[in-house]
Amino acid sequence: MLEDWSREQVLSKDTRTPITLEILSCFQVIWATVCRDEFEVCLFKAVASTAFGGLLEQVIGSKHDLSGITLQSTIYQVLHFHLKMSPYSRITSYILNTLRQIRKKGALVKLQPCYMCDICPVKNLKAFMALKGHNDGCLFRHKSGESLTHYQFWKITSLALTKLGLTQWRFNSHSSRIHVAYTAAVMGYATADIQTMGHWVSNRFKIYVWPLPKC
Repeated sequence: MLEDWSREQVLSKDTRTPITLEILSCFQVIWATVCRDEFEVCLFKAVASTAFGGLLEQVIGSKHDLSGITLQSTIYQVLHFHLKMSPYSRITSYILNTLRQIRKKGALVKLQPCYMCDICPVKNLKAFMALKGHNDGCLFRHKSGESLTHYQFWKITSLALTKLGLTQWRFNSHSSRIHVAYTAAVMGYATADIQTMGHWVSNRFKIYVWPLPKC
């Protein structure tokens, strides 16, 4: 009976706040005021724009919770990382395994160039790879070689949001995906296409319609 009742319920509105293109663009300037050095600025630009461009949710974890993976818990658990370079030397896709996909083969995530150069995931990821080098294993690492954790990323991101005066909004690791789904819907993308782009297995992406915050 409870199962039948749950099926009849309408999905409630999600209260998490999306990170919009405007906020992401503001981050590109703010990172320099909250990060330790140029390497960290480049790292955070790459993480934020890649998450947005790839409709990815940062993996929740810590250095003490390996969840059966031999690599340290990172913003993305990249077990098999491959760069595919286009004829124009652009990064167009990579393969990753996240904590949620540990028993799967991973997902092909396509990163297309963006004409708004400051938030272009291809440009920012290429810039970070030029500093980090094309090493196997965890993608997003500090200069020391240690993996960037979810806690570290959101600690710095929270500082950036404070600088922008956006502390009253409820941001979290799902925020990038929320706004991309919303924007795609407004632009007229079919729901099936949005679901495929964001790797959703359910229809929860349909509830991401917001009064959007501005920085």
